Amino acid sequence: MADSTLAAFMKKTLTAIVRNRNKNGDKKITSYFFSKQFHNGCDHHPDLAEHQLIAGELTAFIKKRMKW
Repeated sequence: MADSTLAAFMKKTLTAIVRNRNKNGDKKITSYFFSKQFHNGCDHHPDLAEHQLIAGELTAFIKKRMKW
């Protein structure tokens, strides 16, 4: 829901945090960034259809990460 400037900052910051934690031995920390912004609902939030897309993306990521 962030604008492009804030989204880029958050992605850069979160990536650095994950990299730091991994470097210091915590290999269970990871991050995931959705394929696009979902904002068709009220006040730039996702609508029901987008929540279903979000759930599908995140489920696929978790299954791959967990090797399920």
